[in-house]
Amino acid sequence: MGKRINNLIADLTHEINLTHNGLLEKFPIEKYIAELNRYDTYAGYRYVSDEVKGYCEAIEYSSNLNILENYHKLLVVQLIENATGKIESLKFPNAIKKFYLNDFDRILLQAEKEQEHPNYFLYTNDRFYKDLGICCLRLFPVGARKYELAKFPIKRFLKKGYAQFVNLLIFIAFRARGLTPFLTGHYDTEDPNFKSEFNVEGSIFAYRMIARVMRMNPDIKGYFGINWINDPQIERISPRLAFVRYVNVALQCKYVSG
Repeated sequence: MGKRINNLIADLTHEINLTHNGLLEKFPIEKYIAELNRYDTYAGYRYVSDEVKGYCEAIEYSSNLNILENYHKLLVVQLIENATGKIESLKFPNAIKKFYLNDFDRILLQAEKEQEHPNYFLYTNDRFYKDLGICCLRLFPVGARKYELAKFPIKRFLKKGYAQFVNLLIFIAFRARGLTPFLTGHYDTEDPNFKSEFNVEGSIFAYRMIARVMRMNPDIKGYFGINWINDPQIERISPRLAFVRYVNVALQCKYVSG
């Protein structure tokens, strides 16, 4: 992977310099990466700071949208180069580390393509948000799902009823002892592995990986998910997706029963 990364960095650098020589000196990749590293741990994968927004606007103003996309390609390639040396030190199961390498390979392949999917490496594309999160090691992949550390969204439960909200406050105060850190997940429907992993077996495997992550990182207080797919009406509206709720309910019953 090292030679492939070096070649891609050289090619993208040459392509940018060919039409906008000096742009990489004016807007060094290292500064962009430093801004990403300053993000709050629980900001969420779709968070973009004002500093990064301003940086992107300045790059586009100094060049064009196509060059900004090439710049983002170079950004993710360098992030992957930085991340590959850190994977082994992560407190994750080996299966997740392999998922990381698979995703890195997929992202590098996307960066090598010649505008097959225009605007892919821009913030207008949710796929780019997820890929950037993977490259920054803020998201971690488990098959068809991506997980991240998050602050428990207690305000979203204000409308769930007084009794449930009080029980939640008791849980946060006396069992979890705080709103951070928790884990939350996101379905990744555009991942090439989605169709093969989005099933009963893939869902159970993902939850097992999450359980192992929490055992290896005891500071993580728990896992939460807020998703329309858990609505009981899913069985009537889209029976083929009902297995997700079945798995969730089965695991909850197993947890409650001990």
